[in-house]
Amino acid sequence: METKKILLVDDETKSFEILKRVLSNSNWIVESASNGEEALKLLKDSPFNILVTDLNMPIMNGMELVSRVQAEIHPKPKIIMTTAYGFDEVRKRAMDLGVYAFLTKPLDYKVMAQTLYKCYEGSKNNASSIVHQNLDTQRKKPPFIGVGIAVSTGGPQTLKQIFNKWTLPSEAAFFIVQHGPEWCLESIAERFNSELGVKAGLAKDGELPKSRQVYIAPGNHHLCIDPKTYKLKLVDSPPEHFLRPAADPLFRSAAESLGPHFLGIILTGLGRDGTHGAQLAADMGGKILIQDPGTAIAPFMPKSAIQSGVKHQMATLEGMRQAIEDHVSKLSKNL
Repeated sequence: METKKILLVDDETKSFEILKRVLSNSNWIVESASNGEEALKLLKDSPFNILVTDLNMPIMNGMELVSRVQAEIHPKPKIIMTTAYGFDEVRKRAMDLGVYAFLTKPLDYKVMAQTLYKCYEGSKNNASSIVHQNLDTQRKKPPFIGVGIAVSTGGPQTLKQIFNKWTLPSEAAFFIVQHGPEWCLESIAERFNSELGVKAGLAKDGELPKSRQVYIAPGNHHLCIDPKTYKLKLVDSPPEHFLRPAADPLFRSAAESLGPHFLGIILTGLGRDGTHGAQLAADMGGKILIQDPGTAIAPFMPKSAIQSGVKHQMATLEGMRQAIEDHVSKLSKNL
């Protein structure tokens, strides 16, 4: 009997539970990983026929994993990618990387079984890659342009300079992840309203964002956007970069929810938060704007994003407001 090995990769382990049971009962050897970094280690240790990976994951997202597999793994598995929604930019990027099949969630297990069979036969015959499109082509466009901001050390002063007395673009809702304790974030929200003249508040779970408003991630929760409803989600998943809230979960969820209708911004701060999420956002067709490190109180977060090679534009602190307005104006033409 032939050995058939498959690696399932998703940070939401429940997503593949049914599939894992079905495959195990069909003589597949099934292993799993919760992110791309774990998956890459398993792939280097042992060959697999098929890799099924989610797109939106912490530490290393699905697109980055595929790139690393193509460059570092021999023999290469056939790759199936899953995601909540498939924007054209993502499908094209997946095709360029040699993804065999691209499926949307929730998974149709009959379609998945057929795809796995074709994929396995292709791996034996060294068939060229194709992209199977099981996609919602009628998906409605989001009700707003999403502007996500990652900021840490020096954040309050930086945000004040950008937002003070600013009439926000009518098409955009703003989401800010400022690293800090709960009391500090509450104070920042109050200051937006009382001093800066900008409508803002701590984000609430289940809230539907509105244009010309600022939503600040509350203490001890990651702020995310639901890809099906566009409502806000407050998530108590583990800290990332030792931080909660962190910007990477916001950027990843916004990339999957809003795709080419998202602008990710990385401002002053220590560490690397925002870098991985920015990479996924760019892969999904979004735009990335990074503060010129020379104008940042703490240049490390901007430098990290720049050094990652993500496609971006850079703006000084003084030019940041105008740069945001220009990007939102361009993105809103597709709404």
